[in-house]
Amino acid sequence: MLDDKEAESDELRERLSEFEDVTKQLEEKYAAAFTHLEQEAEEKIEEKVAELEARLAEIEEKDADIENANREIEKLGQQVFELEDEIDKLRAESAHTLQNEAEERERLEALVAALKDVRCVLLSYLPIADLNQLTFRKLPRIKGIYKLTRKSFRKYQICTNRTNVISRHTSFRKRSLRSTLKTL
Repeated sequence: MLDDKEAESDELRERLSEFEDVTKQLEEKYAAAFTHLEQEAEEKIEEKVAELEARLAEIEEKDADIENANREIEKLGQQVFELEDEIDKLRAESAHTLQNEAEERERLEALVAALKDVRCVLLSYLPIADLNQLTFRKLPRIKGIYKLTRKSFRKYQICTNRTNVISRHTSFRKRSLRSTLKTL
């Protein structure tokens, strides 16, 4: 019985020793697998961190681009407002100038009409024979009327020329402002 017990004990020791060997092997495999998994996890984490840092750099770059674009948009918006103000000023100046020119033109046209009436009246009172003998020395009043008419007609021509120049200048400015606004 003692021998049986000892044999059984030896057998149990052998089995225990085998279990210990198997346990050691399993522990070594587990440690190797854990180390391998740990390394893979660290590599994946490092890859993800690098990827996130690259994305963050791209986002920061895009934010900087957007900020620059917003600043440029603000500058262009300010230019648009300035150009619109300039257009309004030009329109007001043009309207004022055209009004002044129209008033001057009306005044000159009235003067020309009055002078034509005076001429007709004078010619109706003078006999035809006297018309051939008319000179400016003999009729100083007619000479004055003639000079006044001539000056008025020159003023009328100057006003007309100014109106045309202003109209062309205003049209040119409007076209250039419109083309500038279109490019914006």
